[in-house]
Amino acid sequence: MTADICCLPCLAQVFRLTVLCRPKGRRTAPVARDRRASWGLPQDVASIPAGRHLVSRKLAEWGLRSHSDLADVMELLASELLTNAVEHAWGDVVLTLSARGETLRCAVWDEDAQLPCSRHAGPSDEGGRGLLMVHLMSRRWGVDVCHAGKAVWFEAG
Repeated sequence: MTADICCLPCLAQVFRLTVLCRPKGRRTAPVARDRRASWGLPQDVASIPAGRHLVSRKLAEWGLRSHSDLADVMELLASELLTNAVEHAWGDVVLTLSARGETLRCAVWDEDAQLPCSRHAGPSDEGGRGLLMVHLMSRRWGVDVCHAGKAVWFEAG
């Protein structure tokens, strides 16, 4: 069993690791300009594959599904954020996908203002790697907190 680690020190540690490991200058696809889509989802495990499908469908609509690396990353990381919102937060969930310039952004909002905590997962643990994956596979990511909850987001492109 793993223990939760305080958010800021753990995230700082992950950041130092990523700066050393992330490939530089990686570009996978031109991104559609100034587009946005949002979906309200119930806080239910069925929202996770539904959200993945919504992201896939919207990327196809925007002409980006043919860029499979980018689409796969967007779907996987959206799924990770949705999983965190469904399993660790409360209230309804809002999934937002937007494109601006050459950047795709995905955000998952929930009604719980508590910051997400990264865990140190052991080799046989089934969970605890989601935020590390988001950090390693996205261009950048973060959390916006307000009085009504928080939005965890990432950017790729």
